[in-house]
Amino acid sequence: ISLGQFKMGFYYESEATTIKALNILKQNVNEENTIEPRKRLINQLGMLYRKIGDYENALRFYNQSLELNDNLTDKIAIITNLANIDADQNYFQNAVDRLQPYYAQTLNLADSAIKANYFDNLGPRALNSYNLQTIIKQITRQKG
Repeated sequence: ISLGQFKMGFYYESEATTIKALNILKQNVNEENTIEPRKRLINQLGMLYRKIGDYENALRFYNQSLELNDNLTDKIAIITNLANIDADQNYFQNAVDRLQPYYAQTLNLADSAIKANYFDNLGPRALNSYNLQTIIKQITRQKG
């Protein structure tokens, strides 16, 4: 339900539904049965907060999701989401720094959609970071 609300643009309703679902899962005595839904719901909150521009909460929930995930494909998807938050705020070098350590592992992923998304984000972020650094150097030279 939460994902449907999110896709239709009902962000605050999606947030309420996701939080309600997480609270229901917290009441479950056997946490092993709830780990997968919790991962997805926490990641959903990260997506939601990014969409509404609440980067602090988006980072918080993406990082929580990252801690819960041990699957490499999921980790790379979350790292890419984190890098997108950096890029949203024009912190291109931070985005590149966040993505770069996973470069070799991403080459070997079987999931082509996650792989494509990673490289689609790494390329422009690296280029923007390079361009920004080049512009700063040029301005510094002109002043000096």
